[in-house]
Amino acid sequence: MRVGIWISTVFCILLCGCGIEPEDRDFVTAVGFDKGFEAYILTAEGNSGEDTSEKNKSVTEGTGKNISEAVEACGLKSSGELFFGHTTLCIADISLLSDKTAVNEMVNYMEKDTQISRRVVIMASDDPKAVLEGENGGKDAAEFISEYYRSHTGEKPTELDKLCIALKEKGDIVIPAINATDKSFEISGGILMADGAAVKKLTDEEMRCVKWLDDDGSTGYINVETDNNSKFVKVKKKSIVVKPDKIIIKVEPENENSEITDEILTLCMEKIKQEAQAGLKILYDEDCDLMRMERAFEKGGIDKPEDSKYVDINTEIAVIM
Repeated sequence: MRVGIWISTVFCILLCGCGIEPEDRDFVTAVGFDKGFEAYILTAEGNSGEDTSEKNKSVTEGTGKNISEAVEACGLKSSGELFFGHTTLCIADISLLSDKTAVNEMVNYMEKDTQISRRVVIMASDDPKAVLEGENGGKDAAEFISEYYRSHTGEKPTELDKLCIALKEKGDIVIPAINATDKSFEISGGILMADGAAVKKLTDEEMRCVKWLDDDGSTGYINVETDNNSKFVKVKKKSIVVKPDKIIIKVEPENENSEITDEILTLCMEKIKQEAQAGLKILYDEDCDLMRMERAFEKGGIDKPEDSKYVDINTEIAVIM
């Protein structure tokens, strides 16, 4: 009986966060990471108090020689102890993402030293603090992003888990970008990372072209022009087969597009191929193996020619619909 009481007591202590009451916590819903010349900067969007449904939010900022010190400094300014168990959004400054060491420190901190879920959404920004301080129709950044991906089902967010996996391999990944405008947010373009650091800022069009080569579960759409009018075709499924000498993009249109003619299908395949080739050139120029071409070489038992890249600008691209 005593054993049962002891176990129950320990369990209750763990649930209460070592005795910290909810009203003494600052529930962080979104966090921003930045790096200055000699210091890291952490910005936390928090909701203090037991009732996290109420709009009782604040944005605090802390700096330090490392991320742990920045978090500690931020915590000293907050209304309660920072709690990251409710965090759904992480915004990394583009300058930080350009520093491989800083990227690893940010990811290591989130993995090991916080309660942040590996499902947290990672986004890039020119000004994380401005995003966390902003609103769009009464929604803060975390709420806006959550609703955005629920409604834009063809787009897939870059989560912490995917970033961790990429960094353990070659560090080649795409991260969408968000910035704050006057009383609104703008999701536009993204950041291309190679070898664990940002190498290129992508426009919307460049992002679209590169994403055809990213087998991340995203689908998207195609806009084609016929002699009579323009046609918008939603994509239901997309998969990629990568071989040393060929990239095969398999696309399945939505069932609601049953009126699609052979002419439109042909135009769609040509448009996807054209955009994918533009994306391949971007990856080639930045030496970014987003498609994991290196795996294809290893699987095929083929040695990569010396002084050349795994991504070959002349690689054949085939589109199947």
